[in-house]
Amino acid sequence: MKNMIQDILNGFKQRLDQTNQILVQSTQGYLYTSTITFNQEVVSSEQMDTFTQETGWVLPKDYQAFLAVHNGMKMFGGEWIGDIELFRMEEIVNWHDESVVPRDSFPIGYFPDVGAIMIDADRYKKGDVHYMWLSGIENYDLNCNFVEWLDRIIMAQGNAYWDWTGQRSAATYWEE
Repeated sequence: MKNMIQDILNGFKQRLDQTNQILVQSTQGYLYTSTITFNQEVVSSEQMDTFTQETGWVLPKDYQAFLAVHNGMKMFGGEWIGDIELFRMEEIVNWHDESVVPRDSFPIGYFPDVGAIMIDADRYKKGDVHYMWLSGIENYDLNCNFVEWLDRIIMAQGNAYWDWTGQRSAATYWEE
């Protein structure tokens, strides 16, 4: 799993220029330059074990593989939109609000104008490999694990790929 995370991140990094910037094409041909920030700290397995002991939240193996390479990152922010942020492990507890989300879920990041990027630890503990969801004005089940989400969000260049199906019909997308 660690190699897959590293492969995804290494492929992403190869697309960046010397200043960690990338030209992003968003919807309807909109182009913007985004700076990608990787937290160079790593999280040790001992720190992850301590986190689990203190919070009761089991960190999925694919998410652990990410933390072992980068303890957080920011990506795809631009002139008109904020960064998609993956929190540092230490920030997760500060972002968790039991009055808004279930106790067995925890936020690992934030997606601008959508909400918190969540892991459902209970689903993961029960062996469900589809444990990622978004908590916002409307909750949305992403139906994937962390490595799938990371791969998809990078391929989609920060666009909300989960909204693509059914968003517009072919007849309304192109109007003459």
